[in-house]
Amino acid sequence: MVGAHRWRVLLFALIFLTAAAARAQSAEDCKGLKKLVEANFNGFRGAIGSPQTPSSGFHDVAIPVVPLENCSIVRPDDKWHYPYLTCSVLPRSNPARPFVQSDAMRGHWQKYAAGFVKDISTCLGIQADAPETRKLPDFDTATWRFTFQAPKRSRETGLVPSANFNITLKQRLQGVKVESSADQPELKVYLGRYDSAVPLASAPPLPARIGVQDFRSFAGLTAVSTRSQVAAALGQPSSTAGTATSTFRHMYYETGDPSDTVVTVALRYGTDTVAIVRVQGSDGPAWLRGRGVTDAKLNYLGRHRDDIVGALGPPSEQDDERLKYSSKEGKVDVEFSCPRQIGFACDTLEVWWHR
Repeated sequence: MVGAHRWRVLLFALIFLTAAAARAQSAEDCKGLKKLVEANFNGFRGAIGSPQTPSSGFHDVAIPVVPLENCSIVRPDDKWHYPYLTCSVLPRSNPARPFVQSDAMRGHWQKYAAGFVKDISTCLGIQADAPETRKLPDFDTATWRFTFQAPKRSRETGLVPSANFNITLKQRLQGVKVESSADQPELKVYLGRYDSAVPLASAPPLPARIGVQDFRSFAGLTAVSTRSQVAAALGQPSSTAGTATSTFRHMYYETGDPSDTVVTVALRYGTDTVAIVRVQGSDGPAWLRGRGVTDAKLNYLGRHRDDIVGALGPPSEQDDERLKYSSKEGKVDVEFSCPRQIGFACDTLEVWWHR
């Protein structure tokens, strides 16, 4: 039986549920959480790009609207990204008197957070990996990441709704003085939704473990491909940009709408050879395959950042939304953009070839 307090916090904090969620955890509570994420993520049904509703702090993406003090929905300004939810699970208040952080107290909150993660993952029938840890001068963090994919396609969109959970525990290091609410442990839940055209179970397989050097060719092009060879492989671009004083001449390939660029090729002035290839969005790989490009490395697009790290190993540089791999000789850079707004799924892959 899952701890009643943890489930009460979970069902209130994760999203907009009724007052019935305040009762102790039971099979009904687990059923409620499953319904929350399976039914197109109730509360995330608003259309992408829908206008904000001034009367509601959660805007029209929240159905129903039930204000919750410890949750906030982040509504991106553009129409390309889904809204996402952040919730603070632990109340934070000033301590009755200052104290020094102890190893025992840190262990208590680590155990609490691990149990909280286990409650969610067990209910949803998925496996949460070991937490990623990060140490800073006065505090450290532990982050658990896992993805739940709805078992059925959405009737509205024909896509497969998915949710990425990121649960992070942040607390002061042993021996650091705790004097205010800002010093208290923090346990936050991030719930991001994105829709996939292909269920993860049937997603194109990732290529066998490779290295950055294997990106010396990408999307049918190499560093010595010329402008005419790019056009022969991909067709004439939808538009171009660049002047004689620019470093690069850009060739943009679009699906029809100028804002829907799927492939960008940058050519060096002087040699007119390829320097950069960028493939974007779920339409990018499909567009290239429609032109006979069958590079298996395109299958990295649309995968979660953790899948990329698992396949390519630790990146040379990274932050939450970006992974960069550089070859030892400095000739090739590979960069993935994995926006928080779409649950850290990597939607852009850019390859640089240096002279």
